[in-house]
Amino acid sequence: MKKCKIYFADLTHTARGISVPTFPLGTSLTASYTKKELGSEVDVTLFKFPEALHEAILDSPPDILCLSSYSWCFELGYKLGSLAKNRNPGMILVFGGPNFPIEETEKTSFLQRYNAIDFFIELEGELGLVGLINHLLDHSLDSGCLRASGKILNNLNYVWEGKLFNGPPVRVSDPNIIPSPYLEGLMDEFFEYPISPMIETVRGCPFQCTFCADGIDIKSSIRKFDLARIEEEMVYIAKRCKKSDELIITDLNFGMYQQDVETAKSLANTMQKYNWPIHLSAAAGKNKPDRLIEIASILDGAWIIGSAMESSDTDVLKAIKRGNISKKAFNKVLEHGNNSSPYAQTYTEIILAIPKDSKETHFNSIRYGMKHEAKIIRMFQAILLLGTEMATQKTRDEHELETQYRVIPGSAGLYKFFDEKIPITEIEEIIVGNSTMSFEDYLDCRLMNLIVESFYNNAMFEEIYAFLYEMDILPLDIFVYLKDHPKIYPPKIKQIMDDFIVSNKKNLFKTRKELEDFALNEKTIKKFIDAEIGINEILVGKSSLYSQFESMVELLITSVSGYLRENDKMSACTQHYLNELGRFTVFRKKEFFNTDDETKETFDFDFKAIGQLGFKVSPSQLDMFSKKVVIRFYNDEWQKHHIKQVMGVYSMTPSGLGRAIQRSNLKKFWRQFDQFDK
Repeated sequence: MKKCKIYFADLTHTARGISVPTFPLGTSLTASYTKKELGSEVDVTLFKFPEALHEAILDSPPDILCLSSYSWCFELGYKLGSLAKNRNPGMILVFGGPNFPIEETEKTSFLQRYNAIDFFIELEGELGLVGLINHLLDHSLDSGCLRASGKILNNLNYVWEGKLFNGPPVRVSDPNIIPSPYLEGLMDEFFEYPISPMIETVRGCPFQCTFCADGIDIKSSIRKFDLARIEEEMVYIAKRCKKSDELIITDLNFGMYQQDVETAKSLANTMQKYNWPIHLSAAAGKNKPDRLIEIASILDGAWIIGSAMESSDTDVLKAIKRGNISKKAFNKVLEHGNNSSPYAQTYTEIILAIPKDSKETHFNSIRYGMKHEAKIIRMFQAILLLGTEMATQKTRDEHELETQYRVIPGSAGLYKFFDEKIPITEIEEIIVGNSTMSFEDYLDCRLMNLIVESFYNNAMFEEIYAFLYEMDILPLDIFVYLKDHPKIYPPKIKQIMDDFIVSNKKNLFKTRKELEDFALNEKTIKKFIDAEIGINEILVGKSSLYSQFESMVELLITSVSGYLRENDKMSACTQHYLNELGRFTVFRKKEFFNTDDETKETFDFDFKAIGQLGFKVSPSQLDMFSKKVVIRFYNDEWQKHHIKQVMGVYSMTPSGLGRAIQRSNLKKFWRQFDQFDK
């Protein structure tokens, strides 16, 4: 009997490098389960890159093509899938993933618009897809025959003669029935690429945030993978992963469950034995601060811990159905995280322009994070994702959401499929205003987001802020001064700031159709590929500012000095210390990717002693640290290797460098220094 050939693909755009540099975990889990359940009846192959999938379809078309539906890859998958189906009419096209509406009328419209899709698997893919394939095999792989029957199957959505057929959503009760795609060898080929492996240890989320596809009721129960399996996966990956120093745990609330402690212990053992990973990325749970602290201690600086708050305002939180941890717990997590190791950092997260948000509440949320000394404040745009409550018409109307459309940065390209050049873009809808925030306020908040991202995050100028904290001055006070005094900007910094606002405006379109009409042609797509348009404004702005690092330092010192003078807190000694600290920062942190750079400089303060205090000195203490010293700045061999690994994942383009700065723990990049008496 001929095997049913099934291709699984979780595609990434590649026109500007690998847009999503991660292993295809979700699709691989579905493929692994399909292979287990259907055994000798199927032949399963996994893909990530569109070029490889295209060649495989040309060479040997599948009976069933299964593609993932995420906002950053859906159009790419649909275009390739629909073209393949046109050439091979008997091929069955199946999509699955979170990028799918939750209301029935919108589901119907979606499937009618993308009418090459035979079936859409909603929520978890494993059970729904295997059930579908079994029925297709019963119908001799005739999708039309199955759809004409009106059969209702779990998790399955399809349209036949204008009518939607959608089965009840179900979840895997025990995820351990899904074989590990790593241990099954399905992922082996991806270790050859500079992408980061991902694992899942827990499924589900007990919270109901309206902006998240996992906030729906059916996702609320928690299902856990066995620890023994997790340990095996970690070791398997660590032995093979040579091109990325990062492991991603995709759990929605890592650190909230007791098993997470055991997972952390296993990971720590793996790190000790294989010197991998160097960095763990995982979203921290919010209800167990003591457990987060325990896990952070076990991982010894490899995991940047914190707590996402989205907003510190109670009305905003009520509008998005979110509750945050208490101020006491928040402070406890951040305080421990900041002191757990020399490389430790902490974070919080804020979303701009969500329902009830305003310029005032957004700035207050930033202030709240800084007051508790979160070292990284991640500020996100509010994206209306399909499959979320916030994207429903009810929420849009209730909160007067003003939205515009943009091409997802890095997710556009000109692809040659079946001898035809095809321009493809992924488009997202973002909130740029609401009943309490105007578009002008949105732009002002975006400018502040650039300033915070560039001048605050990732320990960029923590030595300066440690000095300010000793005077009860928050960095945000300086940033407001900086934002409101553009005349003090060095010329190149002024140009970058102006370009940032212009880019924010010109990359937005009122309607999806208007954007499609503009973007979907070869000439315009090449502009996206060349990053002339459609950039990630924050990342490119941050990268551009970092390229002018000495001017950044000059602007920051000027802003601090101006603020201190306005508030009668400036002295000659303080000014001299700030100038010297600025110079120290330049030599330690400029051009971090230039690891061969080694310099010696003379300074007027004992920065070794000040550094041992975490740079927490007050103006009244400066005289005791006044001392002529020579400092040698350099990268050690471990740093050189780690920086090379990171830069291998992210390109040296402005957006690539910006992403490397944003996603890496830069404390591990900053040059070491030795100090000698003058």
